[in-house]
Formats: sequence, structure tokens, C-alpha cells
Amino acid sequence: MFSKIGVTELVLILALALVIFGPNRLPSLGRMVGKAVGSAKKYMSGITDEISDLEKEIKAPLKEEAKESTQAAVESLADEVPSEPEESVETTDAASANEEE
Repeated sequence: MFSKIGVTELVLILALALVIFGPNRLPSLGRMVGKAVGSAKKYMSGITDEISDLEKEIKAPLKEEAKESTQAAVESLADEVPSEPEESVETTDAASANEEE
């Protein structure tokens, strides 16, 4: 958020705050802003954790269902595929022609 604020801008903001609030109130104002930023970070961290947990709860059943359907499809295909390869018609015709000669 503040990555584009340079040193000169920061000094200008601090000088302006010193003029507006005075040297007596500036330390308490700094503590108050620091606490507010800390609270906001904790709040955002909590929301991020909650979203991550919800994502895991949603993905787990879907992942299990996908795994089961994939396994069922593999088993279905395994049942359809013959265990030994069948000879093709061309190979059989060629063998018959060789036997007749």
C-alpha cells in the first residue's frame, strides 16, 4: 500500500503531522495508529484463515468424489479391455495364404 511513498514524502507527512497535532499529541497519535494497523492485520489474518479453512472443507469432498469416479472409470475400462490381444483379420488371412502354398 505504501510502497510508492519515498523518503521525502514520508518526511513531509511527519512534518505536517507535527505542525497539525503538536509535539505533545504526536507520540500518542502514533501509538493509536500503530494499534489500529495491528488490529487490522489481525482481523485480515483471521479472515484469511477462515477462508482457507472453508476452501479445504469444500475441496475435500470434491477431491474424494473425483478420486472415486476416476477409480470407477478405470475399473470399468479394465473390464472392457480383453486380457489377451485378439489376432487381427489381416494376420489371419496372411497366415491362411501361407499355409495354402
